[in-house]
This record gives sequence, structure tokens and C-alpha cells, in this order.
Amino acid sequence: MRPSTQKIRYVASDEQTCKEVAAVLGTAIGKPDLQWLSFGDGQVKTTMESHGVAPLMAGLLVELNAAIRTGLIREDYDRHPLAMGKVKAEEFAQEFASAFK
Repeated sequence: MRPSTQKIRYVASDEQTCKEVAAVLGTAIGKPDLQWLSFGDGQVKTTMESHGVAPLMAGLLVELNAAIRTGLIREDYDRHPLAMGKVKAEEFAQEFASAFK
């Protein structure tokens, strides 16, 4: 829990699901069938460890992903209104596509 004197400012320009972002980026890079795939926590941890990620770190990354997937990580964000920025995913996708190529 953060001290009551601490202020947090959230900065966002767009809110889309992972599947929506994958579709936007895929279209921009010429891969319109690009998909966001989900894997079980155990499979992710095992795969990371098999690629040399330390078990503690793999566990922490799985925990972070679970907090993102369940919405736990954005609870505070959702309680605080914010003014959205101007850059939307479709605009960013064009810049991403230039760097990707």
C-alpha cells in the first residue's frame, strides 16, 4: 500500500485488449492474421526455465502476468479517471511497422 501523501499519475492514450492490439499491429506489418495467444501459467514458467530464466524470476513473471490477466494490476488505474492522450494504437502501429521493417 502506498503512503497517502504519494500521488500517482496514469498516462494512457488508448485502451484495447491484447487481441485488438495484435490485430492492429499485425495489419500494420502485413500480417493481418497475427493473433495474441495465451498459455497456462505452468507452461509459461516451465518454458522460461527451460530457456535459462532463473526459477524465482520465472515465478515472478508468471505472477505479474496473472495480475495483468485477472485485472488485479489495473484496479487502482480503474479507480482514477484520466485524460486520454492523442496517440491511438492505429497511429502507433504505423511507427511500429516502420521500425519492424
